[in-house]
Amino acid sequence: MKLRGTAYTVISSVFFGILPIFVKFALNTGLKTNQIILIHDFRLLLVFFPFSLTIYHKKRYLRVSRNSYVVLVILV
Repeated sequence: MKLRGTAYTVISSVFFGILPIFVKFALNTGLKTNQIILIHDFRLLLVFFPFSLTIYHKKRYLRVSRNSYVVLVILV
């Protein structure tokens, strides 16, 4: 299980690292910066719903301590 989580983290970081290359291609095609940000936010919104349904279906709730919650609110 720990190896799978590590692999997911590495894959995620690789895709996050190459994201600027795709943004550069998008800018070269004529998209404006605010359009790229809107597309990115829409992509995150599309991921949120299946993720939420999976957590609800598997009955694995994300419990956050009070101190961690304060830090999350400050970071967001």
